[in-house]
Amino acid sequence: MSARGLAARAQDALIAAVGLAALAVVAPWPFRALRAGGAALGLALSWYRRRHVDAALARAGIAPEIARRVYRSLATGLLELLWTIPRAPSGMAARVRLTPRAEAALAAAGDGAVVATAHSGNWDLVACAVAHRAPLVVVTKRLSNAWLDGLWMRARARHGVRFVSDGVLARGLVALRARSLLAVLVDQRPVSRRVVRHDFLGAPADSDVLPAVLAKRANKRLIVALARRLPSGELEVDVPRVFLRVDDAEEVTRRVAEEVERFVRAHPEGWLWTHRRWAA
Repeated sequence: MSARGLAARAQDALIAAVGLAALAVVAPWPFRALRAGGAALGLALSWYRRRHVDAALARAGIAPEIARRVYRSLATGLLELLWTIPRAPSGMAARVRLTPRAEAALAAAGDGAVVATAHSGNWDLVACAVAHRAPLVVVTKRLSNAWLDGLWMRARARHGVRFVSDGVLARGLVALRARSLLAVLVDQRPVSRRVVRHDFLGAPADSDVLPAVLAKRANKRLIVALARRLPSGELEVDVPRVFLRVDDAEEVTRRVAEEVERFVRAHPEGWLWTHRRWAA
């Protein structure tokens, strides 16, 4: 094995050891303690991609002091994920609230729907909670670290979340025709070639048309669902818009991006500003 291969294996082993240690520390905490822990951990993480975060906030015209709250939210989300892993599935739903229009959208989606969502609040915790109420398939990317990826996937699967990471168009259509909700994170840089370029938080960004194409081909509604963390630490999910029918996939993709931007501007502290969202 090459020196590079050995170094990679050593790094993976170190990540696994740190992850197990962190899990052992966080698992016994009460849920309410996670925000306090997130405040402390957020200070330690505030160096991570800090130039990128500060530049993104400045481009969007958002006050620079929001960065402190961004890192606190990021750290709280990491602790919540660790806290979730050993918990019984029945405990997740109590941590997530749906607004009346989110409740109405979920009730009306009994025959399946595409859910366009974003890296806001704690999207994983929300997925675990929603999966207790409706069949849910999430389009996801796999983590490069095999140990972390396995831990993450098994934790979600325990709560009924199913995944699609390749063959997304074909497998997504199968899930929709089986009357499942199909959730897609729309605020990440796309991997497919068919994109729509638009302005997003003060800079050009590309959005994948896949969610709209899936809704159009399956003749399903497209629900924009976004989450924020409440002062209590619980998550609240809102549905600012529902597209009952998709005719023009590119136009709907733009409208979805507008809804995400509006939500982020209203709740900037909870969005994943560390992500390199914008087009080159």
